[in-house]
Amino acid sequence: MSPADPLADQLAELTDALDEPGADLGAIIAVLADDVRGAVGSFLGLTIHLAVEGIPFLLTAIGGEHIYAATTSLRIPLHVPGSPAAGHIIFYAKNANAFSGLAHDAGRSPALTLHIILDQDLPQETDSVETNGHADQRDINQAIGVLIERGQLPDQAREQLTADAAENNIPVAEVARRLLNTLAPTPPGKTG
Repeated sequence: MSPADPLADQLAELTDALDEPGADLGAIIAVLADDVRGAVGSFLGLTIHLAVEGIPFLLTAIGGEHIYAATTSLRIPLHVPGSPAAGHIIFYAKNANAFSGLAHDAGRSPALTLHIILDQDLPQETDSVETNGHADQRDINQAIGVLIERGQLPDQAREQLTADAAENNIPVAEVARRLLNTLAPTPPGKTG
């Protein structure tokens, strides 16, 4: 069995979980990261970029400065026909050519009939969270979560943020940050 076969299984499980309410994405991503780490010793982490029914999401499992140590990346599309979710996952590693064998095996795997992209997603040290949009998207997603907790549906929450932004002539991310800034911090030792 090639290293790509477990990867294909993990990616299929992740994609299926996107359609399953209550799925433990954290556990699935942790297993996926462990499997990749087993195949690629210099593995640093991953990012998952998704659009679910037109709403973008970014999941990051790589520590702050570690991403700038990456000298190689591997992008694999995520999509299941008939699913409302689509996007891609990007793996990062420190050692150059670390993903070459995995990419070669994945390209030959019947389970992974996809367009794999090597080394096109390397961050530059001049990139910041603010310039690449990750912080903006994080803030928007958190604000949507706040509005959902207050009883709105996800579409309603997104529409409210967009309407407030248009009304005040400011970016949606700024509306999201303003909403998040109104929240009281959770005292240490207490959970929400």
